[in-house]
Amino acid sequence: MTVSVTSKQAYVSIKPALNKNESIVYTAIERLQPCTNEQIAQFLGWPIQSVTGRTNGLVAKNMATMLDTNDVKDTRQFFSY
Repeated sequence: MTVSVTSKQAYVSIKPALNKNESIVYTAIERLQPCTNEQIAQFLGWPIQSVTGRTNGLVAKNMATMLDTNDVKDTRQFFSY
């Protein structure tokens, strides 16, 4: 079994745990990682406030990890795993 098949199977198994917007943001993080909330917002064409809640939710569900914890939310770095 290839890594891509295994990764896809893992994603499909966790996808139901995510709501629609979290799933969209999760996919963006996977593609852009490491990335900031601002980069995700630009990539998706969403306002920043639509992204930060989703990234916080993904971190709370252990679906993403915050790399940089400075005080400016828009520049926090995230990556998926």
